[in-house]
Amino acid sequence: MGSESYIENYSNSCNKPFYKIIFLILYSPDHAQEYVLDREAQISTWSASFSPLNFSVWVVGNPELKTISLDENILFVPCEDFLMAEKTRLALIWILGNFNFEYVVRSNTSTYFKLDRIEKLAIKLSQKRVHFGGYPAGIVFSLRQKKILVHCSGAAVFMSKDACSLAANSLYFNDNQPEDISLTNVLAGKFTPYWISRCDLELLPFWWPTAITRAKDPFDSYNTSNTMQRIHSFESARHPLFKVGVFVSINLASIATWSKAPRSLYRLFSHTYVFTKTIFFITTSRLINWKQ
Repeated sequence: MGSESYIENYSNSCNKPFYKIIFLILYSPDHAQEYVLDREAQISTWSASFSPLNFSVWVVGNPELKTISLDENILFVPCEDFLMAEKTRLALIWILGNFNFEYVVRSNTSTYFKLDRIEKLAIKLSQKRVHFGGYPAGIVFSLRQKKILVHCSGAAVFMSKDACSLAANSLYFNDNQPEDISLTNVLAGKFTPYWISRCDLELLPFWWPTAITRAKDPFDSYNTSNTMQRIHSFESARHPLFKVGVFVSINLASIATWSKAPRSLYRLFSHTYVFTKTIFFITTSRLINWKQ
């Protein structure tokens, strides 16, 4: 079924509920047990502390379906589950037809959000009329366009209603291109991206309190859910000594994990490159500082 028929089915609803932020989380429970554990960790940590103005939905593809359906907080869309761009597009069509909102955050099951900071960030984005933002994950030089292209990490892509409409009508699946690159290319064609910092434990073995943490363990995916639980323990702790203890334990566990990794010049070069380009783009572009 084409996007036009979906839009026709869903756009006629009146009195749509309003949410400041809708978290659209791509989820593949049949692909790996780790993803199920990660989703359970998200539900029991940051998602459990939602205000009434926020909403989260986990998106699963099922090619046997004829229409989009919601079962509690899992949104089933009629496509193959591995088609991440199509899952995103169909979920955006459903969101646009059923809700009014300020921002959709497209994410995955390995990301932890500090909600009060995310809400402040959304206010900053709205005040600056930002339609599209995220973390600068990859850099390529386009010979055809003769310029440097930067794409957002799929762990947290912020999209306004206008950006969601553009993506819902334009996004396509490209076998030779990851979904977050396709999404960035579509949005950056019309909107100027705003780069937003985050902590990424897959790239660097150090954690600090921030609005967005990619908690994915680079060597053992089963540890990702445990990391999210520890981060939430820190964020919800009231006693400063307990917070210090949890902070130290998170970083010791991360360093211990990385110490098991094989050392190579390629690994050293790749992570030096990641660190350098991240600092460059965050310090020279439109970084939104949610701590102000």
